[in-house]
Parts: sequence; structure tokens; C-alpha cells
Amino acid sequence: MNIFEIYLKQIKELIIKLNKDSLILLPENLNSIIVDVPPKHYDYDISTNLAMVLSKPNKKSPLVLGEYLINFIKSDDKNIDTITLAKPGFINIKFKNIFWNNFLKEMLTQGETYGVNFNEKKISTL
Repeated sequence: MNIFEIYLKQIKELIIKLNKDSLILLPENLNSIIVDVPPKHYDYDISTNLAMVLSKPNKKSPLVLGEYLINFIKSDDKNIDTITLAKPGFINIKFKNIFWNNFLKEMLTQGETYGVNFNEKKISTL
């Protein structure tokens, strides 16, 4: 697993919990939610389109919903240093330095197996 998969899973778990608590509505599926690298001119570590995906079922603009969501995301994750919203509704996250220190330690501990998807089926080209 990589950082984007880890945070995609974490964000999906959070919004499923918020849905169970009747705080937000979810679309039929969550497949269109992404966590990715923000554009270079943003000084953040990851970005997600979460607010844009959830805006339609919640009948709110991505910017209004994003402001609502960032409070839950920040309070749910002690590793977040800064979280902001950018038009048209991207949520950008910057992690604390201690997060990166621990992340690198984990990578070094796992060595060559770090990031390997053992569930992925390998196809031989021979």
C-alpha cells in the first residue's frame, strides 16, 4: 500500500462513519473519490476530490461541503498539520514532520516489500 491508498481508505472509512451518524449522504458508490498529488503550485502533500464527489447527493456546493468535511478530517487524524480547501472543491492536506519521519522509518523497516501489493495477480510474459 502507498500513502495515497492509505489515505483513500481512511477517508472512505470516515465518510462511511459520518453517513452512519446521519451527518452526510453518500453516492451509490465511492469509486470516484481519489487521493492524489496536488498541483505543483500548492505546498501540500496530498489532495482529494471528496467534497466534489459528495456535493451532489448532499445538495451543497463543493466549497460549502468541503469546509464542513475538513473539520472532521482534521479532528480524525493527528498527523495533519494543515488542511485547506481550494476551488472548485479540492481538499489539500499537509502532514506534520513527525508523520514523514515515522513514514520513512516504516519504509526502511519493510525494505523491498514496502508498497508491494501482494493481492495483485502477476502475469508472466514468458
